[in-house]
Amino acid sequence: MQEVEATLERLMERSDGPFVARLPRQPGRRESRYAHLFSGDVEAMEMADESDRGVPLANLDRERLERLERQVAELVREIEELKSRS
Repeated sequence: MQEVEATLERLMERSDGPFVARLPRQPGRRESRYAHLFSGDVEAMEMADESDRGVPLANLDRERLERLERQVAELVREIEELKSRS
């Protein structure tokens, strides 16, 4: 682990520009996370409220979860309707 962190530090301190950035440490995590900078600067990651297990959801994950919840609710309604017909 020390070798990996040392390599990441060197990538952050390169004279031709940093190649990685350290992200803010997430609660409950031992190690810091890193992001590459090959696609441009890393903006502060927007995290949604943490779930009961402490796993943060990015905005895209939140939208996907909401869409899945709507689909499940629709399926439950359809099943209830089919049950009431018989």
